[in-house]
Amino acid sequence: MSQEYTTPKPGSWANGPAFDIDAEVIKVRAEEDLASNTRASLIEELLEKGTINSQYADLLRGLSTVTVGAEGATLRKVQAVMAARELFGNSGVQQKRAAYIGSGTDWRFPVALGARDIVMVDSDYKEGSTTRQILITDIMDYDPKAVVETGESGSRIRFVVDVGKGSESVVMQLDSSDVSEYQSSVPLGLVLEFAGPSKGPNRSRVPVIGNIAQGMANDGLVFNLDYNDDVLYTPKIGMRDIQLGQFHVYQVSDRDKMIEASKEEFKPPEPRLSVLRKISASRRLDGGLR
Repeated sequence: MSQEYTTPKPGSWANGPAFDIDAEVIKVRAEEDLASNTRASLIEELLEKGTINSQYADLLRGLSTVTVGAEGATLRKVQAVMAARELFGNSGVQQKRAAYIGSGTDWRFPVALGARDIVMVDSDYKEGSTTRQILITDIMDYDPKAVVETGESGSRIRFVVDVGKGSESVVMQLDSSDVSEYQSSVPLGLVLEFAGPSKGPNRSRVPVIGNIAQGMANDGLVFNLDYNDDVLYTPKIGMRDIQLGQFHVYQVSDRDKMIEASKEEFKPPEPRLSVLRKISASRRLDGGLR
């Protein structure tokens, strides 16, 4: 016998149990407030201990994200910076080309991680776009002496930061290519990947999409906060997993294998919503204060 469909009442799923919308909103807001307060406390603690200077603190305070649960995601970025900056520094990231895929307006994230030669890849950077203007204005506010150069290949911004090592020059290119079409002119030593194979119904077995994989340096690093599913990473894909507490950095060990693996599709099991909520909560509150 077929089940009759009834129009759901407000606050209930169709043919399912009722849920309290107001209670859920209050819960989400409380989680966001907790994440915001935790982030502020973490930055102040780092500043008081002398782990970072005031300019570094300003970079961390200005980190942003447009994802759902923005405060929790931004706290996670701060924690990621503190977990990975020593590794990146020892790996010479400052002297290598870094690409931030799906970067939006958050120019501070790669800079805080130590990158100084940066390509921001986002289709929203087309001439006259709001995203492009917000990013350039924000950098100019940070460094009034910043220089913006515009050419056929897009805008290039030159500015200076001082995060405790003296004045350092940053060159930031804005590339409006579609993520799936971006091609780097030089090997990529670092990729920050948030809009890659972890989005959509299928994933490759590496944390970057195929065209990005082809641009990686032989020892290139990938930092993808959305793609920490350990089961995907084995020596067979030509990458090694460097675990930094709750975070993972992946380094190319065999470029040819990595490129081939990036072409294969893999669909991991989808976790239940309850599991995702627990993971999200643990990431926001996990030991980022150490």
